[in-house]
Amino acid sequence: MFHKDLNFVKAINILNSRGIKYWVCNGTALGLVRDEKLIPWDPDIDIGIWKNEINILQLEQIFKKEGFVKKKKFFHKDNLLSFTRNGGRDVDFNIHELCDDKNMCISKYYIHRNILMRLIYVLSLAGNYKGNYKIFINRFFFLKNLFFKLKEFLIVKNIFYKKGGYTVPTKLFKSFKILNIKGLKIKVPYYCVNYLIYLYGKNWKIPVKNYNWEKNKNFASNK
Repeated sequence: MFHKDLNFVKAINILNSRGIKYWVCNGTALGLVRDEKLIPWDPDIDIGIWKNEINILQLEQIFKKEGFVKKKKFFHKDNLLSFTRNGGRDVDFNIHELCDDKNMCISKYYIHRNILMRLIYVLSLAGNYKGNYKIFINRFFFLKNLFFKLKEFLIVKNIFYKKGGYTVPTKLFKSFKILNIKGLKIKVPYYCVNYLIYLYGKNWKIPVKNYNWEKNKNFASNK
């Protein structure tokens, strides 16, 4: 139910009231279409926007005025804009742009280079980690600062991440419709089921609690 995540409600109301072009995507779209609610174990809210339709600096200013804080990031050329705020999950704007052939679009960002970097990342969150094996990971809260500094060092040395991003047929993000769930009007792709089948496969209706988005067949990764 949405009352459990005030950030989601606030973000959607901001976008709707200001006429900002957007749609919910990835796991957020999956939960809303499949279950009419957010996926309980999904740690963030995914919102899609077109790069050529949005003034990113203006979007930042709007959300900052509404009490959101822009999350620090180490790369300036990726297509991810993230905000955090007390009261709910982080809000991630996935900025989409056309690929060279224009039939596909991509939201470019960075992923952990290997399983070791992934482990360092989760240990840098120890004490507040909410993902798989959280009971085990959170036992190492006393090492959190050490792993956080190690993560920053590896990022600066260009060892921690590699480039990646979801590719989706452009036509799936050209028209949209409104889902009215518990009075909240949420914009989703018009052919949302086609989008979810493309992204998650024919078994998209079956919940997968330990889903690894980095292994998605539509995720393009470059070392």
